Amino acid sequence: MPRDIDTIRLPYNADRRRKITAEVKERIRKEYIPYIVSLRFLASKYSISKRAVQFILNPEAEKKCKEQFKERRKDGRYYNSEANTKAARSIRKYKKEIFPPIKIYQYCLQCGKLYQLRSIKHSFCSRQCRRYFNNQ
Repeated sequence: MPRDIDTIRLPYNADRRRKITAEVKERIRKEYIPYIVSLRFLASKYSISKRAVQFILNPEAEKKCKEQFKERRKDGRYYNSEANTKAARSIRKYKKEIFPPIKIYQYCLQCGKLYQLRSIKHSFCSRQCRRYFNNQ
């Protein structure tokens, strides 16, 4: 079962995998004039790769490239478990910085004590209260 923080999607502007926004992509499309404004010039202007500019101008090529990558990935040639674990920890840490945990307090059904709710499954402050409540 995934962690709660793993199910939260990052907002578009907070996603560190995205280097350029939709507005910048639109500006690149408008600025590009074949044989006058080069791909290399646009790439250096926006600090992205030439290939990224090509994909912005030709989305069909990007789609085809992603399909080919998906086929090559099936044999496991790009999977590195140590690097993936490190990346997952990094993204979890980043999400925790962006979305601080919300503390919810609730009264125990058995003793009436106010406690911090850690799980939706239980409504008791301790195992003792839960066992006592269940044995009644």
